[in-house]
Amino acid sequence: MQDETPPRPAEGASKQRILRAAIREFETYGYAGARVDRIAEAAEANKQLVYRHFGSKEKLYDAVFSHLTAQLRDFGTRASKAGVPYTDWFVPAEGEEPDENMAQTTWTRLLTWEGLAPSTRDTGLLTMLRENYAIQARELRSDPRAQAALTRFPAHLLVALVIAADHLPFATPSVFAALLDKEAATHQDVVDWFEFVKELLSAVGPAPDVAEPPPSPRRHERAKFGSVTSSVT
Repeated sequence: MQDETPPRPAEGASKQRILRAAIREFETYGYAGARVDRIAEAAEANKQLVYRHFGSKEKLYDAVFSHLTAQLRDFGTRASKAGVPYTDWFVPAEGEEPDENMAQTTWTRLLTWEGLAPSTRDTGLLTMLRENYAIQARELRSDPRAQAALTRFPAHLLVALVIAADHLPFATPSVFAALLDKEAATHQDVVDWFEFVKELLSAVGPAPDVAEPPPSPRRHERAKFGSVTSSVT
């Protein structure tokens, strides 16, 4: 029979310290570059305790991924209940510098690593991630700024655009600063960036009702040439 005795307060605190240290480690180095001994040192614990709580590096990574996925879902739920439009979800809170917006910054950087080198094998986590994006698509459909754009493009493509815009200042801050011709981006730079994205989304109007132009002679020649060469044996 499994022991259902709750962990002692000290054990729970050590597990939380390890989880926080792991979040920083995986954010900085990705799964492949992360080291359990560094996580243990940052958490003021030993490697044996890390393995006791999480079992393996892979399971620790999955715990981090699950924690952040659930955290972002909870944020979206609270924002939706508060009536915050979807396109305002990503603007950093007043007084926060980009690197201090921990949940958003960490999440985007972790997703960047995961996109470059997928590491989680937990299909449940990947399902939860897809569900999060489906929730965002639903919220986008009720955002007044997106109504005109939704007449031309499906919600999931517009969500992809917003997510990509979110990654630029948070996952690649040095690139974002370089694009602004600055040494480092400020909080106001990030706010201005998201205001630009919102205005851009609002500016997308319905598709014009214009007949498709006839193919140019050059396009016609290429098509004809292709049909000829394809018949050669």
